[in-house]
Amino acid sequence: MARLNCQGTISIEDEEELADCYLPNAMVQAFVENAIIHGLKPKKGNKQLAIRFYADEDFLFVEIEDNGIGRIKAAARKSSWILEATILFM
Repeated sequence: MARLNCQGTISIEDEEELADCYLPNAMVQAFVENAIIHGLKPKKGNKQLAIRFYADEDFLFVEIEDNGIGRIKAAARKSSWILEATILFM
């Protein structure tokens, strides 16, 4: 998160049997960046991001959880950016 100028705590959990699994970085990176940029960066106070990898017999699961501002507030922020951009370019 340092590269994005955002301080907080990141925890990554996985299961030992996943050591032989291959998952391209790009499959997870976009979701993690989205959580940081839109959820955690605008949040004040304690910021936490948890990434969990686990599997059952057929599937690999990735959970990305943060304590950011939430989807509703993030959408409201995006709407205000679009309105400001529209006004600037009229």
